Order: sequence, then structure tokens, then C-alpha cells
Amino acid sequence: MRYQSGDRKTKTEILNEFTAATGYNRKYALDLLNRTAKLKQPELFTVIDGETVIIKPEKKKRPANRKGKSAYGLETVKCLAAIWRFFRYKCGKYLSPLIREQMPYLEASKEPDFHITPETKKNCLP
Repeated sequence: MRYQSGDRKTKTEILNEFTAATGYNRKYALDLLNRTAKLKQPELFTVIDGETVIIKPEKKKRPANRKGKSAYGLETVKCLAAIWRFFRYKCGKYLSPLIREQMPYLEASKEPDFHITPETKKNCLP
């Protein structure tokens, strides 16, 4: 706190003392001294039903980066998840050629989880 409120001369003296005492590099020491002031936030207390409760500010929600609708419907996602499990969770790089090669066999399969319809087949094939 003293570092934050001091003028340039005071800050230089504090920084010199701090680096001499700790042996830290000046840039790292500057970062520490500036960071501690930012991290310290006053805690707010209130009493509810005779108990002391700490009031914490709400975290800000990040804006969604996605714009538009998702590419696949629910049925297609379920089908792809079943195929992904069937091929033992291969990454997309290996899974995509497997799906292309094995689609006729997956369609003919009696596996109930696949539910491959013409629409899901069109969406599953890259």
C-alpha cells in the first residue's frame, strides 16, 4: 500500500530495499509490489439470522464467442458420439477416414445406438 501511494522517489527507495532483502530481480519485484495491491480487495460482511456472512461479488460472465446456430442437430450428435465410442474415442484426424470407410458397415449394423438415417449420414460424412 505504501508503494502504491508513494511518489517516484519513495517507490525507488522501497523497490531498492525490497530487492536487497529478497534478492529478486527488479522487474519481478515491481510485478509483485503492483500485484499485491490489485489482489487485496476488502471483504464485505453482513449479519443474516445472527450469523456473519461474507459477501462476494458476482463473477462476470464472458460473452459467447460463437455466432450462429450449431452445425449438427441432436440426432446427428448422438450418432457421432456413438460412433466415436465405438471407435474407442479416436481423435478427429483418425476418426474422419474411419467413418468414411466404415459407413456402409455402420449403416447395416444392428447396433441400436447408431440410428444412421440419410440425414445423419449426410451430416456425418465430411
